[in-house]
Amino acid sequence: MNQPQTPQKTVLGPPLEKHPGLSTIDLSQPSPWGMGLVGLLKWLVWAPENIVGKRKTPQIEQIIRSTLKEVGQDDQDVDALIKTFYDEYNQELEETKANEPYDLYKSQKYLHPVEATRRMRYFSEDFLNKEFDIFCSLLPSATLNRYLQTHFQLGSEGEWFVFGNSNDLEFSMSMLFMQIDTLAYNPETNTLVGLELKIDADLGQKQVMKYCMMVAYLEQTGKLPPNTTFKLLVIGAKPTTSNEHAATIEHAKNVLEQKEYPKRGLKAGQAETLHARTDELLSSLELSFTTWQDLGDYFAKQLKEWNHTGPAESCYKLIDGFLVTLHEKYSRKQKQRLYTPSPQPESNKQPESNKQPAQQPPLTEKPQATSSSFWLGLGVGIGATMLFYVIATLLMIR
Repeated sequence: MNQPQTPQKTVLGPPLEKHPGLSTIDLSQPSPWGMGLVGLLKWLVWAPENIVGKRKTPQIEQIIRSTLKEVGQDDQDVDALIKTFYDEYNQELEETKANEPYDLYKSQKYLHPVEATRRMRYFSEDFLNKEFDIFCSLLPSATLNRYLQTHFQLGSEGEWFVFGNSNDLEFSMSMLFMQIDTLAYNPETNTLVGLELKIDADLGQKQVMKYCMMVAYLEQTGKLPPNTTFKLLVIGAKPTTSNEHAATIEHAKNVLEQKEYPKRGLKAGQAETLHARTDELLSSLELSFTTWQDLGDYFAKQLKEWNHTGPAESCYKLIDGFLVTLHEKYSRKQKQRLYTPSPQPESNKQPESNKQPAQQPPLTEKPQATSSSFWLGLGVGIGATMLFYVIATLLMIR
């Protein structure tokens, strides 16, 4: 009888020489499932008409013609203005081009689609959030529960339902005052776990208080049963200090006591009605901090527990693929990857042909302009940007 074979480990090849935001794909080796999200990214960044309704050139021409009309000039110079715009546009694409996968950046300039892809894949907290949402949603409930038990007091009963940040969630819950990352809910035990994901951003001064107010609000509006048990896990790039848990909760209580309520998304006076329950939730809150490195180490160990044939192979590939894409992420503040796999024992090492080439990220920052806005690369906001540019051009012509 043939013995089950371990699936070949997921591999991402080295960055392409001319396009450091892209990785080499080898058809003889499995690539991580996260490449599906990279494909969606391609669909967005290479075709801005998918999100703004019009292709780039007609959009630019319409804005220029409208601007000329507004300032009382004829449109005989449209072609010259379009050329002027594209000259500057192409210059900015060159200025924001990266030479290495982990070149750092500051820019508020136009991006080439490949550069937009690089920034999202390697640095973006939002992009990691979506990968994490999919990962947690597809994990077996028992596996997710075992991981959460490493941070909280939890039983083994019930099933976990995972929800990521989306307009669907916000508008379904009428919850416009709170931006969550990931929520996991167990209806059988009426337990809600918030998973707040960080790369380089700090935990917001009001975030913990707002999480608890969110639970109070969902109870008040009937979206959650009364007396929900709430727990909060913060996953970041750096370890926390020993007193950070208590200090964070104490700060959240002070914020509530000072009535620093959310400024939008609640009806007048509604925050006051949530005050007492929010205070209760803060007093009973289980708050835990961990790092992406610790999370990666935990799930790397879980891979050894799975039977690698049949349906369980899907879970193996889910975890393995997430760890490969997590290894791509880079913290600019910590100047290191979010997760680095532990060295394999000599007996478990992959054959040379299956090894992933090491990437040594440069730690120096490229001298470029300001902002990390990915959506500039997609063309969102292109209208306003070009409007200011055209008006400035017209003033110069005058």
